[in-house]
Formats: sequence, C-alpha cells, structure tokens
Amino acid sequence: MPRLIVQSEEQAGQIFNLNGESSRVGRINENEIVIQHKSISSHHAEFILDGNDYLIKDLDSTNGTRVNGERVKSVKLRKGDFVRVGNIEMIYESEFAPDVKPLPDSNPAINLSGSGFKGLPAHFKNASLIPKILPGSEGLSIGLICGWLLFISAFFYYIYKLFLS
Repeated sequence: MPRLIVQSEEQAGQIFNLNGESSRVGRINENEIVIQHKSISSHHAEFILDGNDYLIKDLDSTNGTRVNGERVKSVKLRKGDFVRVGNIEMIYESEFAPDVKPLPDSNPAINLSGSGFKGLPAHFKNASLIPKILPGSEGLSIGLICGWLLFISAFFYYIYKLFLS
C-alpha cells in the first residue's frame, strides 16, 4: 500500500497510508490527511490514484508543494520521492512505483587532456573596429584615440556655440 512517512523534525515518523481514489492533505479536519502545521494550507494538496500509484496535485496552496525540491502543480510520484507540503517533508513509499533514478556519479574520471586551448584557427580574422595594440605601441594607440575624441568634441562644441547659442 502506498504511504507517506514524515521526515520533518516536528512530526518525524508519522505514517499516512494512501488508499482510495484520492486523499486530500491539509490543516483542517475535512481532509483525509490532516497535518496541523502553520505552513500548510487548509486544503493544501491532493493525492490522486493513477494506476497503482498516486500523483500529487497542488490545490493552489500558499506555500506550495514540492517533489524532490522542485515546486510542482501536478506530478506522478515514484518510490523514494521527497514530498514537501508547506514546511513538512515526507518520503513516498510504494511497492508498485519504480525507484527514483539515482544521481550520476559526482566524481567521474573524465580525461580532459585533449580539450585544451590550442590557439586560434589559421583562418581567424579579428572583427574589432579598434586595431590590436602591439607591444610597445600602447601609448601611441591610446593617444590617437584620445586625440580624435578631443577633436570631435571640440568640433561639436564649436558648432553648438556658433549656431545654437
């Protein structure tokens, strides 16, 4: 029988068996699963039978419903899924549901020796409008740019004073 086992410290170990076509979880007694916690809405979520297992559907709760850390509106549950309603986290267990896919190895031995930077291709052309500054010519290029900017600004200032003042 599918069930939820509370993992959160406040109610750790509490078990809720899921049976029937649907089971609502919430803070008030109208729900099949009642969890008295301020982070849970009156009608928080609903577990709906889908084949032999359940899917969880958020009922527009204030604090949302999460499965394995992801906020969801509706998702089919798998054995080992972490279900969080409000701030209460539970684990879904079922003899029917497939296991949660394991995470990939966090430290795989991948050989990256052939992926280093080997320089620019022979046909590469620089698309920049500013020419490359060669060693020893930094002052010359920067001086030319500053000179042109000064000339252009003086020119437009002169035009402004002559015609618009």
